[in-house]
Amino acid sequence: MSEEIFTDAIGEITVTGSVVRVDLLTMAVSDKDEQGRLKPQFKQRLIFPIEGFAHAAEAMLQMRNQLEQRGILTRKADTAPQMSFTESGPTGQPN
Repeated sequence: MSEEIFTDAIGEITVTGSVVRVDLLTMAVSDKDEQGRLKPQFKQRLIFPIEGFAHAAEAMLQMRNQLEQRGILTRKADTAPQMSFTESGPTGQPN
C-alpha cells in the first residue's frame, strides 16, 4: 500500500549542489493571520536530484496546460509570479 501526501501549496524551493528541496505547505487550522485566515505551515519536504526535479516540473507544466485548455483552470493576465493563499470555505475550516 502506498502513502498519499496532501499539500495546499509549495513553499520554498532550494538547490544545494545537485539536489533540489521542495517544501510542501498545508494550512494550519490553529494558526491564523490578522484577518482570521489560516496560515500556511511547513508539512513535508520533497528531495529530488536536479534531473528528477526537471522532469517533475515539466510534467506539472504539461498538466497545467491541459487544465487550461479544458477550461478547468484559468490564468489571470495581471497575476504576479508569487503565491497567495485563499480560503474557499468558512473561516477556520480545513479542506
